[in-house]
Amino acid sequence: MINEDVKKVLTECMWDLATCSNNQPNVIPVARQTHEIKFKQINGK
Repeated sequence: MINEDVKKVLTECMWDLATCSNNQPNVIPVARQTHEIKFKQINGK
């Protein structure tokens, strides 16, 4: 479960994902919405 304070930081701040390949930078914006992720247990695992 995501803490409410963490949700606030994630949705109010600008986030970028940066990578570099062959000495060429690549920066993309990251989505600012948060969603609860729920996992379903399958076959008892």
